[in-house]
Amino acid sequence: MKKRKLFVTGKSKNPRRFKHVKILLAHYNTNRKSWMTSNLFETELRCWNKELRTQKRKILLHVDNCPAHPELEGLESIKLVFFPANTTSLLQPMDQREYATTDDDTVTTDDDIVREVKNAEKEEDKEEENDEISEVSIPTVSEVLDAIRVVN
Repeated sequence: MKKRKLFVTGKSKNPRRFKHVKILLAHYNTNRKSWMTSNLFETELRCWNKELRTQKRKILLHVDNCPAHPELEGLESIKLVFFPANTTSLLQPMDQREYATTDDDTVTTDDDIVREVKNAEKEEDKEEENDEISEVSIPTVSEVLDAIRVVN
């Protein structure tokens, strides 16, 4: 079974954290609030559909029913199946709040990661405004890449 690269949305078109990264292990796209939008979703799925068509493969993709995930026509290689309403938190492990425990039994939740990402984005915005180096603890490129590898 082949894995698809993780799809990541961010605010910056050229994040400083990726400056020295030669190969990014994810598909990266941007928008003002770094949210998944129906346009990003459709673009990514149509691109993936093309790849699958050239490989003569077909897949079934389970999708939660948020507004950013519209029903799409014309996908020959991807069949979308939407979760029933109000079942996402039961069916998707990432929405069950706890998904990783570290060696010291510290529980990491999606809220922790969202908080860290928001803090990092705020710091990046401050750096861009001041355009000077600050002594703020910002995740390193290797930490971001490690996080992507863990998800993959």
